[in-house]
Amino acid sequence: MPSLRRLKFQFCCYLSTIANGLRFVTTLQELEIQAMPKTFKHKVDIGGEDFYKVQHAPSLIFSNCEGFTAIASTKLN
Repeated sequence: MPSLRRLKFQFCCYLSTIANGLRFVTTLQELEIQAMPKTFKHKVDIGGEDFYKVQHAPSLIFSNCEGFTAIASTKLN
């Protein structure tokens, strides 16, 4: 997927981790995590065990994750 720029995970209740190959998608500009379990959000967020897989994306957006009511957006670069 050499031209993937935006990726959104939404309502994937049983997804427990981000695929390792995502760290090689250097064209990724935005990753949005919406309506996902809090545990998944913590893994992908800054300092989480899967953060290294997405840290190259300039924008990481979280919304409506369990336990979170506000939209959180993090600019990574």
